[in-house]
Amino acid sequence: VVATVPPSVWRQFEGSYYSTLGDNLLLESELFQATEQLRRRQIDFLLLKGIVLGALLYPDPALRPSADLDVMVPVTQVEKARQALEDLGYGLQPGRQLDFQLAHSYDIPYVRQAASGQGVLLELHWSLAEPELFNLDVAALWQRARTFTYNGHSLPSLSLEDILFHLTIHIRKHRYVGLRWLVDVSEMLRSFGADLDWPYLLKLAQRTGARTLLYMTLQLAHDV
Repeated sequence: VVATVPPSVWRQFEGSYYSTLGDNLLLESELFQATEQLRRRQIDFLLLKGIVLGALLYPDPALRPSADLDVMVPVTQVEKARQALEDLGYGLQPGRQLDFQLAHSYDIPYVRQAASGQGVLLELHWSLAEPELFNLDVAALWQRARTFTYNGHSLPSLSLEDILFHLTIHIRKHRYVGLRWLVDVSEMLRSFGADLDWPYLLKLAQRTGARTLLYMTLQLAHDV
């Protein structure tokens, strides 16, 4: 296959590969610093998307680009988590208003400058979507959470079914623009589809009002 790719195109692929690898290694380092800080402060957390999807679905850390970090904490621990991140040097993303985020959103976007000089975006979640969009039982997500292992690190995250559901409603947020999310869904089905609790997933989609979104996402992943 390599011999059929023009050298100029292959160099672009190679450049993208190493650029993604560098970005992901930076995000991984920042994530482990942030989660260690949360552990020290005895704050519960779950990791969303990004590194969890990379660890679960892809054999190479450069295959799945990530733009930010996503960490979810219980709503009762948001204030403690905010203080922990701010003590690490994170600050509210410019242009955002804390009161508005707390009242009308489901996350707070924080940024800080890494040692490399790059800016790192970390979104502190307490839910998966705006409260008026989906009837989410966040407590149930925590009860079903599981831990994955990656490079010797324990990664607490959502259950496999809830990861797929999260991808479904996250793709909607991005208006189905970009193939990355559909590739994630496709790889999730390829790796775990036969083992997923489909009755639970269908009931979840029905209860939250996301049944059509789930159908559209699965159909698009199949078609594309």
